[in-house]
Amino acid sequence: MKYKIKRRHERYFKKRFLFWAEALSVGGWDWTFRKKNQGNGVLACVYRYIEDRFVRVYIAEYWDGVKPTKKEIDKIAFHEACEVLVGPLEDLAESRWVTAREIEMTKHALIRRLENFVSHSHSR
Repeated sequence: MKYKIKRRHERYFKKRFLFWAEALSVGGWDWTFRKKNQGNGVLACVYRYIEDRFVRVYIAEYWDGVKPTKKEIDKIAFHEACEVLVGPLEDLAESRWVTAREIEMTKHALIRRLENFVSHSHSR
């Protein structure tokens, strides 16, 4: 079954994405949100523009086989925030030249964000 993503779904997705981005310490980016089908069953995706510190966040116009409940939307928003979180590791993996120090620094930046997330979520 196909489900049309309505304006309320978009607003909730944006709200939850920004919540998770903050919780995961993924800051310093400019965000834009759009509705666009990506094909191949993709429900949402992010495109990072590293040099500009800019991220386009997309949510599909139609979800095929997944009902857009708050729980599902929140899960997808968390997933996309994690895509931004691990993006620097992906960038290094795609680089032609990367040093052990760059990998170590990026790995520890990711670990610190996860530490902050866990300690903050357990203090509530």
